[in-house]
Amino acid sequence: MINWSDKSVQITTESILQKFEKLKSEMVDQIVLIDKQTLGQKLTAKENQLINEIFNIDPAKYGFSGPYLGLDAIPNDLAAIKNQKYTFRREIHHIETQYLRKSVFEAYSQMNKSISTDLEKKLLIDSAYRSPIYQCLTFLYYFKIYSFNFGMTTKRVAIPGYSEHCSSTKPAIDVITENGLPSDKKPLNFARSVEYRWLKKNASKFGFVQSYPKNNTFGIIFEPWHWGYSDN
Repeated sequence: MINWSDKSVQITTESILQKFEKLKSEMVDQIVLIDKQTLGQKLTAKENQLINEIFNIDPAKYGFSGPYLGLDAIPNDLAAIKNQKYTFRREIHHIETQYLRKSVFEAYSQMNKSISTDLEKKLLIDSAYRSPIYQCLTFLYYFKIYSFNFGMTTKRVAIPGYSEHCSSTKPAIDVITENGLPSDKKPLNFARSVEYRWLKKNASKFGFVQSYPKNNTFGIIFEPWHWGYSDN
């Protein structure tokens, strides 16, 4: 079993993330759809081994009690969401192209139209569909953000196969405001926003439900920005 606190794991993580950043410039709009083979060709045997270890993690051992959602193939009805940007601390930030199943994108568009009418604000999609390997890379990104604290990372980022972002049947979106809430450093500030209060009152009308509310039973931190979709 891998020792996640080992210094060599941290070094390998940083090496993978450096190669991931280079791939972003090569794949541009397709990066969230990256597959395991494409990434694997860029990695060493040791780096690929670490990737495989993440896929083999049993999150129940670390307090996660959500369902296994599977490792679905990339949906063939994805709508691309391009040219999103927000302003945070007077700087403009561009969001990489996101993808949603067309039915989910239509529901989001209707919801955004409604919030714009009510608040004269809109919500951007900071993250939507992720391929399983992109989810794995997201896990490593936050593993580094949380100073290589494995336990804290498992409470913030789902393992591939357990993430709604990778699911074609239970998809989810992470929203962000036009002024950059939530931020990585203080994500819960989003819960104080008027946009969040509007979502709590109105999101269900459009098929969106908060997946990880306060004191949820899934072993995931409170995520006011994460909204799962169901067309049932």
